Parts: sequence; C-alpha cells; structure tokens
Amino acid sequence: MDTKMPKKGRGKGTTIRMPSGTTRQQGPSVKCPNCRTENPGDSRFCSNCAGPLKEPASGTIKSQTFEVSRGDIFAGRYEIIETLGQGGMGKVFKAYDRKINEVVALKLIRPEIGLNEKAIERFKNELKIARKITHRNICRMHDLGEEGFTHYITMEHVAGEDLKRFIRRAGTLSSGKAIDIAKQVCEGLAEAHRQGVIHRDLKPQNIMIDQDGNAKIMDFGIARFVDTDRMTGSGVMIGTPEYMSPEQAELKDVDKRADIYSLGIVLYEMVSGRVPFDGETPLSIAMKHKTEKPRSVREWNTQVSAELAAVISKCMEKAPGDRFQNAEDLMEDLNMVEQDLSTAERVVPKKKPAPTKEMAVAFQVKKLIVPAAALVVFCIVTLAVLKFLPKKSGAPLLPTATDASAALNMPGQGAVPPSAAPKKKQEDKTGTEPAAKPGSKEVKMREKAVSPAEVAAKKEESITVAGAKTGALEADMESANLAMARATAARAQTQKEGVDKKTVFFGLADARFKEGQRYWSQKSYIDARSVLIISEKLFRTGMERGGDEDHLKTFRKYVENLRGDIEDAKKELSGDKAFESARESEKQGAASLAKKDIENAVKSYVQASVVYQKILLSLRTGKK
Repeated sequence: MDTKMPKKGRGKGTTIRMPSGTTRQQGPSVKCPNCRTENPGDSRFCSNCAGPLKEPASGTIKSQTFEVSRGDIFAGRYEIIETLGQGGMGKVFKAYDRKINEVVALKLIRPEIGLNEKAIERFKNELKIARKITHRNICRMHDLGEEGFTHYITMEHVAGEDLKRFIRRAGTLSSGKAIDIAKQVCEGLAEAHRQGVIHRDLKPQNIMIDQDGNAKIMDFGIARFVDTDRMTGSGVMIGTPEYMSPEQAELKDVDKRADIYSLGIVLYEMVSGRVPFDGETPLSIAMKHKTEKPRSVREWNTQVSAELAAVISKCMEKAPGDRFQNAEDLMEDLNMVEQDLSTAERVVPKKKPAPTKEMAVAFQVKKLIVPAAALVVFCIVTLAVLKFLPKKSGAPLLPTATDASAALNMPGQGAVPPSAAPKKKQEDKTGTEPAAKPGSKEVKMREKAVSPAEVAAKKEESITVAGAKTGALEADMESANLAMARATAARAQTQKEGVDKKTVFFGLADARFKEGQRYWSQKSYIDARSVLIISEKLFRTGMERGGDEDHLKTFRKYVENLRGDIEDAKKELSGDKAFESARESEKQGAASLAKKDIENAVKSYVQASVVYQKILLSLRTGKK
C-alpha cells in the first residue's frame, strides 16, 4: 500500500494514492488554527486534535459538544450517573432515564461524525434493523436522538465489565471459559446475521460479561456508521485494526464471514492474553492481517489443545471462503472441542430445572405446611409470653367464650352456643390480686414482655441475616476454591515443564501459593483468592518464552492494568493507605528495575500486585 502524505508546508495540490489504486487531487494544505498541524486541503477537521479547520459556510451551524458530568440532566430525561468509557465514536455514560424509570447506556457521538448527514441517515436505517434483534446475547439498542447539535445513542445497560478488562484482569482464560464465551457470541451473531445485520467491529471492548458470566454483544450497526467514511482526508483508517478482517483493511465490501474472522482473534486473545498482530501504526497492523500468517496460539499457551488451535486458525484464514461460513458451523466445532475437555474445565451454564409434576405437588404441599408451621410457632411464642405475665382479677388474659363468639359472629353464622363456653375458674376469696412492688421480679418480666408479632419478626430477621451471611460465605469459598484449582494447575504445569528452578518467578509464586493455602484454611477467602490469583499469574508468566527480564516486563504491565482497573472503579483514592502502600511498592520495583536488580524488582511488583488485587476484589464484592 503506497500512500503519499503531503509534506509540511506544501501549498500546492497533492496527489494521494488510495489502497484501491485510485487517486484523487487535493487542494492546498490547511494549517489547524489550534495545534498548527498541516492537513490536506479538503479536510474539514484536524487529523491531530479534531478541531474545525474552516468556518462553516453561510447557512450552516457550528457543531457544539456537550460536556456532562455526574448529576447532570441530558436531553431533559437522562440523569448522568457515571462515565463508562470513551471510544472512537465518543463518550459512554451510565444514565437514569427518567421517562421510562430505567438505567441505560448513553453514548454521545463525536461532533465531526455527527456533522456527516449522510452517515447519520444511513445509520438510522441500520438502527431500524438492529432494534429488531432480540436475543439474550445481544445488548439491545434503543434509539438515536439529537439534543441541540449533538447526536446520541441509548442502549441497554449491562452491569458487569467488558471482555477486554476481563482478559486484562485474568491474564489468560481457560479453554473451557473461552469456549463458553465464544459460543454465546456465536449465538448472538447467528441471530443478527439471520436479520441481515453485520457487526463489522467485533472486539473484546464490544462484548460485555455480566455478573452471572453471560456474554452480550454491543454496538451492532455502529461500525457501519463509521464505515461510511472509513478513510479520512489524511489517509488515516478509522476502526480497530487489531480485530479487522483482511477485506475490511482493503476497504472491500464485507459479509458475516468478517465477523467470524474477528471472533477468531477474540478467541486467540482469550486463551493467549495477546492479539496475533501488533504494530506501530494502524496501517502496519492492517497490512499484517492481509499478508502475514499468525503464530500458533499454542506457542503462547501450551495448555490449548490442538483441536481448539485449529478452530481458531480456521476462523482467521485470509480468504473468506476458507473460514467457517457462518456462526452455526463455528459453534458446532466449538461444541466438539468442548466435549474433549475434562469435566473440571468445562463451564456448565446455570439453568433452572424445568418444573415436573413432583415439583408442582411439593410446591402445593409447601404452601400448606409453611402457614401451618407459622401458626404453631405463633401459638407457642404467645403462650410462652403470657405464662410470665401476672394475672388480674376481672380482666382475664385470654378472651372468654362469649367474647370469642361475638368476635366470630359473622353474617350468616350463628353464635357459639353457651354450652361450648368453658367454665370460669373459681376466683380468689378477696376477688383481687395484690399489686406488684416496683422493681420486683414480676414488674421486670412485664417490662421485658414483647408482643408475639415482635418475637416472630425478630426471629425471621435473624434467620434471614444468618442465611445471607451463609450464602455470601459459600460464594466466597467457591471463588477461592476456583482460584486454588487454577493456581494448582499452573504450578503443576510449571513443574512438568521443568522451569521451576530456572526462574525467580517460581519461588515467589510458590511462596504466595502456600500463603493462599494458609488463608484458605483460616477461611479468609478474599485474602486467599487475591494471593492465589497472583500466584497463578506468576506461575504462568514464568512459563513464557524469554528470561526473567522479559517476564518482568509482562508482569509489570499486568500490575499497571490492575492499578488502572482500580482507578477506573474508584475515582477518589487519595488517603487510601492500602492503595498508597501498593503504589509505593510499584515505585520501588521501577527503581530496582532501573538498577537491573531483577529479583528485588519482581518482589516489589509482586507485593504491589497482591494489594491491588485485594482492593479490586473488595471494590467488586463490597467487602473489606
């Protein structure tokens, strides 16, 4: 691809050769009034700062950008809760829609995109189709609106994190987990493709993982919106080159097989922790997709089976005809690979059992037993309370039969016959009981007495709290058990490959592994999980190619990502002693690295990573 860019200061027309071989004549270059960058003559916005290069012609209106923050009301109905992220299209916010009383995702489109009226109209048509897609693995799009001169999109809000952050946090996913996510994405793609909608920009950032582990694809149709002007005046490609199919890089028409290629790269990244192609510029990455063969994913992760590696390679074939032709074919092969996995590695979807006849009978019996049991408990508690209350002459504690009959005298019912009334007990000779002395045992018992309803409410509350604590403890233990299993498997793999004595990483990983076991035996499951996650990461990092210095670079990036996730989750960190101590350990690691003291550098970064991981888990679980 031969692209001639205009030289700085060139005032004459410049010919730019496009990837298709066609050429177009440019006018004199234009200097940006904001950053002084030279731009081609027909550009409307600066390629560096995106500022307008020329005053709009008469009759047109300048684009305005809305700066919103937490608590602001946008378009008279969307209350901004927090910022979720920022991409090529613009900023995304979590917002509360006052009109429908629901939390949504609000995306404000960049002004330079919003000014393209042809693109806006084309995207409206695409949105009409995308809104028809109703599937559990697709994040629904609601509407495309306009406030002032700012266009915006509202979408379903998914509570969770995108797959990119999920991968950054976990490092690499197990084959079972990666296949489970890929199958869910396949189901969503299959439904969209049946509706004639191609995603065109499938990537981990556009796949949300909710709190139950379900995958949802976002931003259907938006890539088509950007694709209307894929090549800007300065020859810069818009999009995500790391996940782009060769035909997209060549600006050719694409079909559903382009989404298959992108999903293959997502699978590659899930099991290896990296993308197959990287480069200094988007253009260089695009060229690699077109001309270079990716390295086998098994070179990065030896635990990936040959069958799964073959499926990933077939997704990433250069020619569309050599790939899986649809999402259903890919899902069928993923199912076959999954069957060969061990039972422990497979991800079993959580499904509620279908109601059977026996379950229906049991439910009806439960409906009868529970009220009856509650009535028995109520009577026992009532009698127990009344037993300690002093009796008073002429004012019986329990209602007489006559009182009961009057209370039960409903229309159409006869009164209780007098013969059914129990005989009164013989009263005391005096007719009254002596008054209790202040401070006596009887008075204290009377003051402590509570109504049966209060007793029952307190008992129910204590049972509910105990049940919630038990459920939370079981969930923490299950998560810690999973972390223990993954760390144990990584440790065994390290020993099997014989690299345990060749790297400082193994010694530190093993020490953290034993520390995690101690925490687990003490039922400190959050601490155990934090330490074991770092232990697994250390084991796996030590197995990668290269020496300790190369491994340290990888682990250092991992620590930086952990810190970034914390800063994204919690904006106010000043004064947080744990965070500051971890930040100090990270700085000590950088200082040791500068001195080529690899061992101490690794120790410092490991110390920081454990603290960061614990803070991150605490933020996500709401526990300290």
